[in-house]
Amino acid sequence: MTTCTLIASLPLGTQGATRDVAEAYQTIPLHPSQWPSVVVRIDDDPPTFAVDTALCFGYGPSASVYGELRDAGLDIMRAQGISPIITWVDDHLFFHLPRNSIRAYNSWRTHTADIITQNGGWTHERCRIWFKGRELADGTHKEFAEDCARPLRDFPHPEEPVADPDDDQYAYNFSDINSISYQLGIPWEASKDAPFSSKPVYFGFEWDLQCKTVCLTEHKQQKYTTAIHLWLQSPCHPLSDVEKLYGKLSHAALVIPEGSAYLMSLQTMLGMFGDRPFMPRTQPRETTKDLDWWLRTLENPTHLPIPHTPTSLNLNAFSDACTSFGIAITIAGRWHAWCLLPGWDSDNQDIGWVESIGFEFLIRTLLILDSSTTPLMVYGDNQGVIEAWQAGRSRNKPTNTTFKWIHASLRSPPRHVFAKYVPSGHNPADGPSRGLYLTSHISLPWFPIPPDIKHFICDYNDTKHLPLSI
Repeated sequence: MTTCTLIASLPLGTQGATRDVAEAYQTIPLHPSQWPSVVVRIDDDPPTFAVDTALCFGYGPSASVYGELRDAGLDIMRAQGISPIITWVDDHLFFHLPRNSIRAYNSWRTHTADIITQNGGWTHERCRIWFKGRELADGTHKEFAEDCARPLRDFPHPEEPVADPDDDQYAYNFSDINSISYQLGIPWEASKDAPFSSKPVYFGFEWDLQCKTVCLTEHKQQKYTTAIHLWLQSPCHPLSDVEKLYGKLSHAALVIPEGSAYLMSLQTMLGMFGDRPFMPRTQPRETTKDLDWWLRTLENPTHLPIPHTPTSLNLNAFSDACTSFGIAITIAGRWHAWCLLPGWDSDNQDIGWVESIGFEFLIRTLLILDSSTTPLMVYGDNQGVIEAWQAGRSRNKPTNTTFKWIHASLRSPPRHVFAKYVPSGHNPADGPSRGLYLTSHISLPWFPIPPDIKHFICDYNDTKHLPLSI
């Protein structure tokens, strides 16, 4: 999220470049008192031993130790005016701005630094430290990787020959980074340097800084597609295979939000092994269907607008459900309701599923009323469904199927829906969901009930069916 927040703030014309630290952990020596713990026997005849006198790769605390050193280096670079920078372990993403944008951007940073200070500065959440910006439409806050207190600097290069005239339009370049990192003893892996461009690749994603979109790289698309094809060659797999494929597709779901609902079959399979991780297990029935969806999606990639939600369309949209009667939605005082029919609770369809159908009907109606791309805000009083939607998927199979339908309806053009919990006493859809209908002249637009569920639900004024009694 910090990367999205930063990129959304960057002015047009900004470019990004990535650099990796060479043998990052090996740049940190161990104290001699720790050497006895890192002795390795490398031969038996004659007995030969070696001591790794630097920080060990693969040792749990090493990442934290390196992180402290890296963050110190970042603070020094930022203090010198090299910024913005985003990092993940030893991977660095540098942004340089056009010279003519620096004054305005520094002004924005000053304003943002004030907001961060007002919000208490840095936030330590689990194993992550971030800086809290202003509140967003979904109730969260902008997340920054720094306090934005230090201004960007324009590094002139009057005597330096310019290989590319366009480079002279920007605030700094690799030589300016090197002049600071060399003094700090930070070695860059030159073979991994990716020069500044408007579409830098970072964390396996291509970030379009002009269009403010993000997508999976072509290499990752092909890699994940190949992994799915290999998986489909066998119906049984050990735990390691499940973990690998689940990890790949979870990564892809970061830029394909709809994909979260198509991970549940693999997530279910993760819990099937118990204490026998090497024993291949048969995949859940719906796994192949979910992976077919992933194949189609990866073969036709889309560019996701970089999440940036300063505002949302709030039409006071509420949904609610009652298992003894039906479903209702209200939008800005207008309403509509549906009745549950006998047999609705078959096939693990519980109150959560009914609430999710109300959630779907609410979104369908909102899309009829407003066809823009502005994020939508909706409310409900079922905490489980609200939290499941925030995660993009549900453990309950019928509810997860409903989420797939909702995701599909929000696909083109891409649109976000934020859900918030409200107590039943503050939910205006509560009464109509129990048969306490409002006047008909404020009814909402009608749409046909989806064929897959029309034998479980009917319109409240459908005289061909009798609703369940209260």
